[in-house]
Amino acid sequence: MKKIRRVVTGLLNGKAGIASDVEVPEIVLALAGGVTTVPLCGAATPPAVPNSGELAQAPKFSPPPGGYHFSVFSVPPMNEVLAAEPPADSGKAREEMEREVPGLLELMDPDVPGMHATTSIDFIVVLSGAITLELDSGVATVLHAGDTVIQNGVRHRWLNNGTERAWVAAVVLGTERFTQANLRFE
Repeated sequence: MKKIRRVVTGLLNGKAGIASDVEVPEIVLALAGGVTTVPLCGAATPPAVPNSGELAQAPKFSPPPGGYHFSVFSVPPMNEVLAAEPPADSGKAREEMEREVPGLLELMDPDVPGMHATTSIDFIVVLSGAITLELDSGVATVLHAGDTVIQNGVRHRWLNNGTERAWVAAVVLGTERFTQANLRFE
């Protein structure tokens, strides 16, 4: 299991300081073919700063307008996903996934594995490996370490057609959802 170090600053006795310095373990999402996530922080509303550095967790995977979450996730190569055994108890796996990433399952398209849309703007950075961003239009873009994506609430999924696990960081900002009729591409 990979652990991500999370250092948080805060205002301590009127001076800037390190409020916490911990390793946050990754969570394996058995129902998602071995995808892992490391939730680092989030909240339903933006905090005032400076503050003590105390962290909240976002109540849902797709935060409400003004809410946010910051996480790191990994996607195994597709050959590992296809070779993985399904969870022995799918009901328990669904419960675990809902507990670890609340609201993610309700965003998933039941007919296209991994395809989902959040009501958010997601700022993505590929940390290592290569990963494909596939949109519901069929457009697929391969991204490598250092590449970034600004994902504007459209249906998408992440696929790893490489040979090593891809690691990605995401800052997700909750927004309002407009209907398709409001969208214009020029």
